[in-house]
Amino acid sequence: MSTQPDDPSQTPTVTVYGEPDDHLRLTVLVANALARFEPEAAAVCRRAEKNPWSQRFDAFKQLLRIADLRAGRAERPLVRVRDVDALPERQPGGAVRWNDRDFAFERSHLRDALEHEGSIVATDREDPSPDDAPVIERYARALRPIARWALAESLLDEHSLRSYLRLGSPEHVLDVAWDALRPSTQHAAVRLSALRADQRLNGVFGPIPLQGDGAARTMAPTLDSIPRSAVDELCEAGLLIASPMSAQRVEFPRLVREFLRRHATALAPEELRADHQRIALATQADSDAATIECHHHAVLASDTRLALETATFYGSDLRTIGIEASLGGRYDDAVKVFRAIVDDFDARDAYAWEYLGYNLWWPHRWNLSRMPEASRDEARRALERACVVDVRSEKNPLFRGRLLGFRGALGEDIADEFHRWLAVFGGRFHRAPERLSWFVKPVRGALLSAGRHDAWATLCERWRDDAVVYGVLMDDARTHE
Repeated sequence: MSTQPDDPSQTPTVTVYGEPDDHLRLTVLVANALARFEPEAAAVCRRAEKNPWSQRFDAFKQLLRIADLRAGRAERPLVRVRDVDALPERQPGGAVRWNDRDFAFERSHLRDALEHEGSIVATDREDPSPDDAPVIERYARALRPIARWALAESLLDEHSLRSYLRLGSPEHVLDVAWDALRPSTQHAAVRLSALRADQRLNGVFGPIPLQGDGAARTMAPTLDSIPRSAVDELCEAGLLIASPMSAQRVEFPRLVREFLRRHATALAPEELRADHQRIALATQADSDAATIECHHHAVLASDTRLALETATFYGSDLRTIGIEASLGGRYDDAVKVFRAIVDDFDARDAYAWEYLGYNLWWPHRWNLSRMPEASRDEARRALERACVVDVRSEKNPLFRGRLLGFRGALGEDIADEFHRWLAVFGGRFHRAPERLSWFVKPVRGALLSAGRHDAWATLCERWRDDAVVYGVLMDDARTHE
């Protein structure tokens, strides 16, 4: 059950951004608001070093329970959480369940914990407006200022607004407003949307100085040349709104920011990284929230040194840097990042263990005989750890397939284990047999990369009489050549 504080301005408030680090960031900030009730549990929520998520989350739940027992009725709620709907609901399924690069499980568990404590945690959520409400009031709060501006500027009429609602596409007002903005304002919006928190607006936009009217003619501004007139236009159009927490600050609502970040993909990756590094270096870490944002931007800048230096409260989100390095073929860099995660921050991070093993192994996949023995042993241990460090990972088809694939590529006899796990996953995924590819693909890829085509064919032959499983094995073979 969610509650609303009588006077939100008097209640410590945190915001969900709908991003992978929400669970880590929010446990720190909520713990700050509740620390007086149980300082030791709050300290665990704030500790970066050797602090697995399971341990942090247990401390967080303990802190919530004790705060609920000790807080007086008049002081409730103790903390307000804005936009809780940006956290995933319950346990996610599908590919996310087994390839959880964005901490979907952890974030969904945090949501459950916050919503369970409705007496002390006010979850600010948006209830749908009645069908007979004025058309603009039936839009999401984030879209209403934009719809009003579009209506006032005769970009849309009420008939069009009703049509978008009827067609289930209310976000189309964003496209209409976007097309009406000056190109310089569009470029400025894309650049500034890298800043996810609310920002000061007084000759600056947070840590970014704004330029005078002469800069307004710049068609493609960088963060060093954002014209004030562009920010003014974004405010007029409703894309930037006043922060409910401070009249001197503005923010991009989450729906708007997500829209703008999709446009940001048109920028070169190095430009995006440069923007985040510029913000990280310019941000004054004068509060816990600002320190977290500095770290966040260092991570998205792929600046490993700065990200480690700013990992004051957590470092598991360094996996973002490691994934980018791995996808770019910089396996040694990826190894260093994932090794740092499991050694220094979270030894129970199954995903980090799996990626550590993968990146140690993959550069040698064509000729494993040349793989250094120390690297081979570390890769095996990492892949084994990925399968046992938490209760979910033991039966994770991707992790189990990666481990068996590695061992098979080394020439070990994996037949009995392969058939046993294929039967297990076949039973679990009988209603969606194509999901068997989460287990099959890493085994197949490992064996074929190592030149062990006959070994793969032999494994498949055992299932020839099972049309469903054999079909998945053969479809996987054809699809992933």
